[in-house]
Amino acid sequence: MWWPRRRRPAPDPAPDPQITADESQRLAAARAARRQAERQLELARARRPEVEQIASSLRRVRERNGFAEIFANALRGTPGDPSAG
Repeated sequence: MWWPRRRRPAPDPAPDPQITADESQRLAAARAARRQAERQLELARARRPEVEQIASSLRRVRERNGFAEIFANALRGTPGDPSAG
């Protein structure tokens, strides 16, 4: 035969936390650090188009200067060259 289980009694509520002055100062410092980090993140987001433009211009310069060809020649090396792998 099936018997219903008894529910466990609800635990007593935890007492309200008492925040000390030291904890209050640490919380205020953490809030200030968070606000500063959020401001820096907004500045970084605002500069993203500028950074992407600089990166693409550097990529174009690298391609124009034949970096891939220089790299391929360096890997190929010359016969008898001690620096060649």
